[in-house]
Amino acid sequence: MPLNPLMSDALRARGAVYFDVVDSTNIVAKQLARQGAADKSLVLSDEQTAGRGRRGRGWISSPGQGAWMSLIVRPDVPVARAPELVMVSAVALCRAISDVCGLDLSIKWPNDMLANGKKLCGTLLEISASEDRLDWAVIGIGVNILGTKFPPELPDAGSIESVSGKRPRRAAVVEAFLNAFDEVYAHWQNSGMGWLLPIYKAHCSTLGARVRAICPDGEHEGVAEDISPDGALMLRLSDGSLRALYAGDVSVRGTDRYG
Repeated sequence: MPLNPLMSDALRARGAVYFDVVDSTNIVAKQLARQGAADKSLVLSDEQTAGRGRRGRGWISSPGQGAWMSLIVRPDVPVARAPELVMVSAVALCRAISDVCGLDLSIKWPNDMLANGKKLCGTLLEISASEDRLDWAVIGIGVNILGTKFPPELPDAGSIESVSGKRPRRAAVVEAFLNAFDEVYAHWQNSGMGWLLPIYKAHCSTLGARVRAICPDGEHEGVAEDISPDGALMLRLSDGSLRALYAGDVSVRGTDRYG
């Protein structure tokens, strides 16, 4: 039997659920979560036919190119803390890819990971809650690992291979992410944002940049001054006021930075 490049003995030992092709690993993971799947259960696929990014956008999930996965987590926290899981997974991805191939990633708030200006990874969080407590969350993760050519309509897309010239084993990237997530998730559960937030900020390239944000309540421009403990981007507007952004598409408009 040929070796499956997305599975390994370590991933089988963790009980990873693997598919050659699936519509969306998040759809499958949500079904498993509703059926009682355990904390840190993983769904992994070689291809997605209906992969999704933020704000309902499609995510190209071609076979043999990346790691398309969804992680089910069940932290005992108030539902208001669920967005912090985006930062947990982002920091874990940065650590994992550095461990595998020595590539330093930056985080574009809130959940895109870049290297040399190219987007290599993204995450999508979906949750279920009872009253004010989180029942479960599904963290969808897409990592572009192999390949050097991307559609012209995605000029900012890249992969580990296209940026670094290295071709890591895809299973090794998944293993490294899970190992990093175990560590970061445990620290977050024990110490909360007091431990995680400084690390996330250190990786966040959005901080200090002059940005334009398209948000559900409209469009805003200013300097990204800080990130609050609940994950909001604190934007200093031209009138001097400080606005908290909890969701939106952010683009860098210039090189003006504090400090």
